Amino acid sequence: FTLLSIYLLLNKRNNLSAVFLGFASVSKLYPALFLPVLVFYLLNQKTSLHKIGSFLVTFFMVLVIFNLPFALIDWHAWTYPYLHQLTNPERNDTTTLSYYLTTVGLGQFRTLFLISLFSISWVIIFIFYKAKKISSVNFIYLLLFTALSIVVGNHVYTPQYFLWFLPYLALVNKPVLWIWLPFDWLNASTRFFYFRFKTEWLELFHSIHTINIIFLVCLYLLVLYTIKLRFQDAKD
Repeated sequence: FTLLSIYLLLNKRNNLSAVFLGFASVSKLYPALFLPVLVFYLLNQKTSLHKIGSFLVTFFMVLVIFNLPFALIDWHAWTYPYLHQLTNPERNDTTTLSYYLTTVGLGQFRTLFLISLFSISWVIIFIFYKAKKISSVNFIYLLLFTALSIVVGNHVYTPQYFLWFLPYLALVNKPVLWIWLPFDWLNASTRFFYFRFKTEWLELFHSIHTINIIFLVCLYLLVLYTIKLRFQDAKD
């Protein structure tokens, strides 16, 4: 849904793009965090405020239409998935950067850490907008950076999160960004053996997971550096 929304926006099908971004946000909450990127892209394309307003109204209407009936029928059941994410046992996942804050006595700032990361991505988007540099390719890079920010700052980490990056990596056509794949394969296979043999693989599982987290941070910094170079590119 997210990829289709991006495709439609690039092809100036704004309201239909908003519909599919709404579908994506109903399925998984994180695509809603891409909304500022899409809005700034529309502003950079000199889209009228009326059309941008229509885009936003369409997006929120989809959220309301698909969520309101369930919220009215059973408020507790509707809120459970969101509250569970705040309290579930995996919140203490030892293979996340968020957990490392806990080990140094800063556990109370884990949520702030996540908010800060994707807020930084929004600030970078605003800087690109003010410089009128949100080209189609830069738009994809900014979406990729926002997705990376969410994963790097999350208090739970699993290998399938890497799937979020595949569309953006393909769209920007940068083979150098695909170097994380062997790490993900190693991580995924280790996770399989961990769940198969439990405690026997616990130590190796966490070792590989930690290596993968370090590599994820490297990918984050690589994309951030690429964005910096693209901002300095006079052609954009």
